[in-house]
Amino acid sequence: MFANFLLRYISPNVFSALFFWGMPVLLFIRYLFTNPRGVLLLVSTIYVFAFYFSDSPPYTFAELIMWFDSLDKEFKTGVATSLLTIIGFLITFHAATNSWKGEVLAKLRVEAAYDIENFFNEASRLTCELSIFAKAVIRAVEGYKLNGVTSETTFQLQQIIDQTPQYLVTRDRLSAMSVEAHRFGGRHAAIISGLPLATLMLEKSIQSLTEITRNIWFRLPNQLQEQQIASDDYVARIDLKNLQAYIETYEEKIESMHGSDGGLRGILLYAVTGFNLSMINSVKDKELLKRGVSKTLLDQER
Repeated sequence: MFANFLLRYISPNVFSALFFWGMPVLLFIRYLFTNPRGVLLLVSTIYVFAFYFSDSPPYTFAELIMWFDSLDKEFKTGVATSLLTIIGFLITFHAATNSWKGEVLAKLRVEAAYDIENFFNEASRLTCELSIFAKAVIRAVEGYKLNGVTSETTFQLQQIIDQTPQYLVTRDRLSAMSVEAHRFGGRHAAIISGLPLATLMLEKSIQSLTEITRNIWFRLPNQLQEQQIASDDYVARIDLKNLQAYIETYEEKIESMHGSDGGLRGILLYAVTGFNLSMINSVKDKELLKRGVSKTLLDQER
């Protein structure tokens, strides 16, 4: 409700300034009142500057030591025991809270990594299927133009017709996934935004998938099986340039999508598993690694 009020009665410029300047202030205030270190900083600051608004100036550190030394033995024991009890409770509570938060955060990171992995694995499989289908269509059409009506060209065109319904299903799924991919930024924003390069890797994966799916709308005629299959009219209505454009885009962007997707999963899981020397041994092909790094740098320059 408060956000709707701001959006309705405050100009976008003012709202933007409030967001970028007010949010850090609110986060700092939250840190002072909810984090043990923040509470210690707040209390210490109030204690140090208490002489500005108090008739009795606070003790300095040396005066506190002298005050403590002047106490009787029983009072010293009571004060020391109370301080140890309070400090021990705060340390234990803080450690338990951090352990619980770390466990929940690790679980969320693993879930995000596998969610992203499953999504882009499916996208990779479907785009590969379309690439194979596009190449098959090109071979069938070029074979028919070269050899005319033969048993082989008729069989190849029949296969294209039989596979067209599956192509339509795959195309619709990829079209939906190209839109769904942009939701990862919001769905896992709290996890991804806190990790270096994670947002960049996700954007690169989404960009590669988007560019691949721009050319998935193949122009294939609605030819029924009982009609004449190997006909000049049927072949003439197939747009080979569109098919070739998809194949070229797929071959150019699929490595970038795999690399960025794998890098993102690595960043997410690294926060949980850490780094060890066995990861270096897993990279067997040094030339492939060099090409992958070079391609990533080239894509970033573009």
